[in-house]
Order: sequence, then structure tokens, then C-alpha cells
Amino acid sequence: MLEMKKIFFIILIGINFSCFSVGESEDSDSVLNIDSKIESIVTKTPEPYPERNKEINLDVVFKDKVNLYLNLDIPKGFVLKELVVKKYEGDDKIAFFAIQKSSTYTAGDDISKMVAWGHFGPESGNVLFYSDNLEFKNKIPVKLSSGSYSIRFAQNNYKDAKYKLVGKLISASKSGLPDYGEAYSDHGY
Repeated sequence: MLEMKKIFFIILIGINFSCFSVGESEDSDSVLNIDSKIESIVTKTPEPYPERNKEINLDVVFKDKVNLYLNLDIPKGFVLKELVVKKYEGDDKIAFFAIQKSSTYTAGDDISKMVAWGHFGPESGNVLFYSDNLEFKNKIPVKLSSGSYSIRFAQNNYKDAKYKLVGKLISASKSGLPDYGEAYSDHGY
């Protein structure tokens, strides 16, 4: 029993000394400091990260009209970085597209209401851009943050016209853009 008391006493002394530290002071060679700060470490609850490399697939099939309208919903926490033409079938090798920030397309032909617009064809690649005129050479890349968008596709010779576009989504936190439903170009537009 005496041995247990000795071990307990040694442990108690060790615990007490762990609260002290020896430091130096201007007045003496060494000083015994009592560290009385108790810091609570608060860990922020981790937020779930969106899946990486998520994609949106758009299958565009014209039936009986020159204009076709689709909705595009970009999930919260994501930015649409690219919209790439993967398949293009049709007699006309050029088509028109316009994207408006709204669940209903109301822009008509007014490009000031469009966040992205231009022409594309079978070899276009990424079509997520804003074109300041009808020529292909003046394309400004655009990224769309989360929210609801509507897309208008127009094809003069629409019979049997079909496209498949794949949208590449990236995490909004990795994009460097705020996530509040806006379009951003790489040139500040």
C-alpha cells in the first residue's frame, strides 16, 4: 500500500509541474511561470465539398421548330466552366445559341439580356462564351455560377438536327468566383 502511495505522489507531482514553465526574466536568471491559460480549440464543422468533375449533359433534338428552349440548372456550390460540343448532327453546319439568367427565356434577340451567346458547329469545342459580334474571332470565355438559366438553340434547317453538349462543373470554392448566380468572363464582362 505504501508503494501505491509513492507512485500516486510521483504522478501528482508530475502533473503539477506540467502546468509550470521555467523562463528567463530581466531581474533573475530563471523564473517559474504558472501557465494558467486554458484555451479551447474550436474546430469548425467541415462543410461537405461538392463532387469533383461533375458534368451536365444536354441532349438537343429539334422536332418541328426553328428555336428550341431548354433549362439549365447549375447546382449550388458549382460553377459551369465549359460547355463542350460532343456531338453535332444536322444539314446546317452552324447553329445559334443564347443563354439567359432566368428559368424562362425572354431575351429574344437582345444580346444585352444574354449571359452567353454565339454560333457553333461540329468542331467548336467549348461554346461557353460571349461573342460581341457575329464573327467567330471575337469570343470572350464565360463561367456561370449556380442558379437557373435558360438556353435557346436556333437552327434554320432544323430537320433531324441533334447536338450533345457536356458541361464541365467545378467547385465554386476552387473557381475563385463568388457563388451567387452570375456570369463571369475572363475579361471582366
